Amino acid sequence: MDFDVFRALGEQVEKEFRRFNYDDQSFPQIAESALTNWQPDLEFDLKGLGSFLLTTMIKQQPESLFSNLPVTVYRSTEFFIECLIWTDATTTIHQHAFSGAFRVVMGSSLHSEVEFVEKARVSTLLLLGETRIRRFEHLAVGDVRRIISGRTGLLHSLFHLDQPSVTLVIRTCGEPWAQPQYDVYPPTVAAASDILNEDKRVRLAKGIINVLGRLSPEEAIEVWCRDVVQLDFPRVFTICMDLREHLERPETRERVLAALRKQHGLLEEHLERCLSERSRISSLQSCRASISEREIRFFLALLLNATSRTDVFRILRDRYPATTPEERCAAFFAELGDPKLLLTAVHAVHRKDTWAGAPSRFQQEMVRAKASIPVEATADVLNAVVTGDSEKKLGIKLASKFGDELVDKALAAYCHYRSLPELRVFAME
Repeated sequence: MDFDVFRALGEQVEKEFRRFNYDDQSFPQIAESALTNWQPDLEFDLKGLGSFLLTTMIKQQPESLFSNLPVTVYRSTEFFIECLIWTDATTTIHQHAFSGAFRVVMGSSLHSEVEFVEKARVSTLLLLGETRIRRFEHLAVGDVRRIISGRTGLLHSLFHLDQPSVTLVIRTCGEPWAQPQYDVYPPTVAAASDILNEDKRVRLAKGIINVLGRLSPEEAIEVWCRDVVQLDFPRVFTICMDLREHLERPETRERVLAALRKQHGLLEEHLERCLSERSRISSLQSCRASISEREIRFFLALLLNATSRTDVFRILRDRYPATTPEERCAAFFAELGDPKLLLTAVHAVHRKDTWAGAPSRFQQEMVRAKASIPVEATADVLNAVVTGDSEKKLGIKLASKFGDELVDKALAAYCHYRSLPELRVFAME
């Protein structure tokens, strides 16, 4: 791979940026135009990165946690260009303390642009409000998006669908006036996670709970309820969200939340809602990790990221123009409810000799729900779940075809589907 193409791109951007006196407000437009017009005769070769990284004189950032492998391919005093290589998908919603633009050069992603409406301020490190999706789209190779820094700039998440996915980013070195850089935890919290995670008390508390959690879970809970909740709410929130796996057991979560409620009052409700959303996400991620079938993985990525069935239908309509989105979703439901798929997932986990990607409760519930539908009513029940029909409407439809006993069983299966938080997107327009 010829890395001179990045030097030429960088020199072009440097010339234009200098013409605007290195005004950071002009940089997003400059970077976006450069990436949009960039037409390199380049086949991206991941293997070529090895020799480049070990021989280049360009300063790298191996400590960066943003992407699985960040590679700086050009650097000037005012900005740099980097290739962000992803093998893991992420649902993190984040702001930026820098400006620029990015272009997809390999793979594809689901892109969510988000608005966080602040309603209350706990401190500079943590805000309370409402998370709203402004735009939800599928990005493919060649697509370019602008990055504007700060609270009024780009707030987004990229969920990478392919392994690997690569984005090319042209960005400023940093803009202190855009700090702090917030991460958003739906549905109601924005936190300065970078600052909080570097805090000594946060790091020590997480270390203590992790160690005790392995040696004596009961003592870990006692420390959490007696000592950790005494910290200020932004620090407690960060600790609980980072250690949320410890709180998956309902009895443990309730004990910690009760102690937190006693210390911090109504703020506890925000943590509880954020933990519930992360549990939903973790369940879908676990399910997706245990499945290899490409199209089902794509559907699960939609469930992870979309916030309405309108968004789901729009993406599916583009991907599967020959079938309706309703038919496609119902087919995915049926596939996820196939016991053979669950068995394959279990075998895949055993082959890896780890339960890190264990089939989730969601997949097991989908199998259980489908098995409970009377065969004659399967199409009607799945269609009602997908389209968001009410239980009453489905009941009337079924009563015109079947007897009371079958209708009751079908409605119970419908309610089972509707109770699953992983499918809540279909209850939202």
